Order: sequence, then structure tokens, then C-alpha cells
Amino acid sequence: MRGKRNSEAAPAIVATAEKTNESETSKFRRAIALGASALVLTGGVVATSVAVEKSPTIAVAQADEQVFVGGNGDPRSEFIRSEYERLGMVNPNARHINLHYPASMFPLGEVRTDESIRIGADNLMAEMHNNAPGEHMYVECFSLGSAVCDEFGRRLSNGGQHPIPENIHIITNGDGYSGIGLLD
Repeated sequence: MRGKRNSEAAPAIVATAEKTNESETSKFRRAIALGASALVLTGGVVATSVAVEKSPTIAVAQADEQVFVGGNGDPRSEFIRSEYERLGMVNPNARHINLHYPASMFPLGEVRTDESIRIGADNLMAEMHNNAPGEHMYVECFSLGSAVCDEFGRRLSNGGQHPIPENIHIITNGDGYSGIGLLD
């Protein structure tokens, strides 16, 4: 841990966690709303999948750092961070990083999709190495950013040979490599 945490913020997290104790249908509807909001950014069809370990807000309360990885057309990861803030899923006690990467899918952008994913995963690896050992890093990914997180996880696990370290948590929304995703 890098500093003393403000314990006064904890009740807000608990109160938000109570609001997120919802049915799977409600979680799905919320994810679809997030995907529909992103439709403006992508200019195409959005398929959304939600991967939540527990209640997302309770899990995020453990974060020392939250890293946001935006989708196509969001190279500063501002959209996903604003959506997480709107939903009350940002830990006020954690460091918040908006990952910068091309967030481009050629021909919609200047950088090829695979190159954009590689640059994003390189930046995530560098951010992970900037953390103190054992700190809990929550990586919140959306759409093309989920493909970046998939690559990040592949690297961490040596292509699936080893488990991802327990202090690294990858949350994907709208993953293009999912069963119904655009990149699959």
C-alpha cells in the first residue's frame, strides 16, 4: 500500500454495494445499457458480456488501483471511467488510471486492430510493473479494451500455462472475442 486510506469513504462503498445486489437479469440489462451508450463511439453493433466475480462494487472496494481501458475511439479511456463513476463502481480510496493507447480498429482509425491491442497490453504491463508488489490492481475493460485485457491476461498467464496472479483482477465488458463478439 502506498499511503493511508481514508476510512470515511468506506460507508459509501457499502451503500453502493447494497444497490448492486441485483438479479442476473438486472446486471445484464445494465451491461446492455453500457453497450448501447458505447454504440455512439463505435458506430456499429455492440455485443456485451459481463464478468463479475462477486458484487462488482464489493470487489472493487479491495482495489489499490483501478485501471480503465476504453474501447474503439476512446484512446484516453474516458468513456468507461465515466460509466463506472456513474454506476458508483469506482473506489474513492484507489488510484485511478485511464490507460492511453491508440484504441483504433482500421479502417475506422489509423492504427490496425492488432497493433492497437499490442500497444494497450504493453502499457498495461508497464502499469502493473509500476505497482508495489501485492497491490490489488483492478483492470476495467470495455469493447476493444477487453481485447487489450485478453492479451494482458494471456501474457500474465504465459499463454494459459500459469494462473493470473491473485492480486490482478481483469473485468471485461463487451469483449469482441466472446462467443458473439465481433472479433471472434
